[in-house]
Amino acid sequence: MKKVAEIITKYPFQIEPAFFSADYGINGRMDILLESKTDPKWKTIVELKSGTPPTNHFNVSISSNQSISTAMWISHYAQTIGYNLLLDSAIPERKGSSMILYSKDSIKPLREAINTINLQREFIKTRNWIFLLESQLARGKFQILETLNKYLQKENNGYFSIKNYIDLLHNSNDEIKTLIQEYIKFTINENILAKIGEFQNYNRSSQSSIWNIAFEDKNELDTTLVNLKINLEKSNFEKDYLYFDIIDQLSSVTSLRKGDPVIVYHPMFIQNPYSFQLLKGAIKDIEPNFVVVTLRNKFSEQEIFNQTDGWIIEQDYIETTTRSLFYSLFNFLLVDPNKMDIIIGKKAPELLNISNIETKSEIYTDIINMAIRSYPYFLVIGPPGTGKTRIVVRGLLKYYLFNTNQKILVCTYTNRAVDEIVEVLKNENCQNFFIRIGNKEASEHTENMLSHLTEQISKTELEHKILNSRVYLGTAYSFLTNPEIFELNKFDLAIIDEASQLLFPHIAGILAQVEKFILIGDEKQLPAVVLQNFNQTETKNPLLKAIGYDNLAISYFEFLLNRIRQNGWTNSIGILDLQSRMHPEVLSPINSFFYEGVIKTNPKRNSNVGVAELISFIQKKLNLSTNSRIVFIDLPCEKRRKSNKMQANLIANIINECFDKYNKIINQHTFGVISPYRIQNAEIYSLIYPEMRKIVTIDTIERFQGSEREIIFLSLPFNRVSEIKNVFQYG
Repeated sequence: MKKVAEIITKYPFQIEPAFFSADYGINGRMDILLESKTDPKWKTIVELKSGTPPTNHFNVSISSNQSISTAMWISHYAQTIGYNLLLDSAIPERKGSSMILYSKDSIKPLREAINTINLQREFIKTRNWIFLLESQLARGKFQILETLNKYLQKENNGYFSIKNYIDLLHNSNDEIKTLIQEYIKFTINENILAKIGEFQNYNRSSQSSIWNIAFEDKNELDTTLVNLKINLEKSNFEKDYLYFDIIDQLSSVTSLRKGDPVIVYHPMFIQNPYSFQLLKGAIKDIEPNFVVVTLRNKFSEQEIFNQTDGWIIEQDYIETTTRSLFYSLFNFLLVDPNKMDIIIGKKAPELLNISNIETKSEIYTDIINMAIRSYPYFLVIGPPGTGKTRIVVRGLLKYYLFNTNQKILVCTYTNRAVDEIVEVLKNENCQNFFIRIGNKEASEHTENMLSHLTEQISKTELEHKILNSRVYLGTAYSFLTNPEIFELNKFDLAIIDEASQLLFPHIAGILAQVEKFILIGDEKQLPAVVLQNFNQTETKNPLLKAIGYDNLAISYFEFLLNRIRQNGWTNSIGILDLQSRMHPEVLSPINSFFYEGVIKTNPKRNSNVGVAELISFIQKKLNLSTNSRIVFIDLPCEKRRKSNKMQANLIANIINECFDKYNKIINQHTFGVISPYRIQNAEIYSLIYPEMRKIVTIDTIERFQGSEREIIFLSLPFNRVSEIKNVFQYG
């Protein structure tokens, strides 16, 4: 291996470079790409394999009348064929070869994988068969699974094969089989839309936006940053991160956040607009004037970055997310029928006789006690500002940590919510009780992050930490994409916050592997993010309608809540009814329209005197005769798309004049601006004072979820009926 390393390092090289090809409908990330200092078209692939290689050449049939002799496993060979297609597509007249490096072979570790047109055809044929299979499932043609099953052989490697899962599905009762099949169809259609896009909503990007949207139009996408400039002095190539200055005003307002997966590229280096190299990474830090990206791939030389102007960053589409949803659904099939009936709401929970429950919570003691006694599940409904995390999650964790030996999984929809729970545990001096799963770039709280710990402590210490930590924290996505966590730990309890934003496939695999679960959410707030419209996700199958699944786009929380209410299992839910966030006037219409008047305002709610002064100033500036805390201002439509200059000017002028007069009492909690369109948000951002841009949050409703501000401006710059329909597609 030392000799091989010496050979490889004679060349400029990249580690884990990624390419895509719209021409062939494939993408991939190879292990090593060797390059030439003199010939930019010379590219050689080296794919690393740690398994045992074949000892001799053997013949492999690639069609009815063709076979090849090879000294590598056929799956490895096929992988290099795919990579060759990517390079040949991205680099016209490309030169070079491809090799497999078997690390266990000390005599001949490097083996050439010859790139032939016949093998490329077989590769594309296989790719097309996979696409056909997905297309059939996307249309609900589930008979193809039976056809596929006939050609699959059982594997004896200790893992479940595709055939095993198909057998489990085939042998399930009709309700479960239909539920899983319909969610397979649903997930594939979501995947297709994520790839090709739904262009009636132009503000939404997709994987195909990379090549389907012209560079000059990309600045309309709130998941894209354009015209970036690399700051070489602030970049750190040893630690593999790039620092970009944000020059374009529109890019100053973006939905991209710390920890988001992204791709980076420069139009200058693109020879084929439908196939080129992408630098993959994650956002390490982002502010209105700069963005820092940690790269996944490494370069032995950095000449590519000498072109400093004109870089583009787009949100990455990660297909492992879809794959993990399928695993989640199939893992649900592994549970016993009794537990299946519980999860789909056919059996009521019971109340356990647990005495001397001491939760020491200032409010909601009865609800926390009921959640502890209810088995095997309980739902907590938490309207805005009622203390779902600060009071209920904290009370539950304190009880289970100090009164039981149970191991607890805590998951949420967003990293922001995980951060809040981390802060709760730290405030209770429980920082040594938990491990956090996920990307270390996604949070400031990295000290207990598993990805951080692997770099900081020894293997023995890490093993001890993994086996002895009582609480595991993370997003649902983090747990689904790290299934080994469930191999190392048996969880007694799952506490799932923001559950009303999670669909059944997001948490089915988690629920299948815990003894008890407590769901916390609010079906009247933001729903799960779904790309298909509501009509597409409506269920027509009578079996699903009979168990309460009228639409696959509703969260599992809402589904189970409906089942509980239909069956009168009132001991299985608790409603939080005391809010400490809103002024009573702001609460009033929300309470009336959505919560039947049950929410009360905490008499101990803190009232900010300084904010009252600001509100009075704004009311006078707008010549308002009312002292109401909710004000509607009707402004004329404009000809521009997805923006309104009059709205932007009005909001910016109010914020700026408040700053002129009350700058001593204004902080990052004072003002928030919400608009559905990035163009409008950027317009407002450009008009407020530079010193205000760091303390005024300007964002979309999805990104604002869970945040609090004293004064909110909601800008709805709808100039066409179609824009209203696109934003309120579930209306």
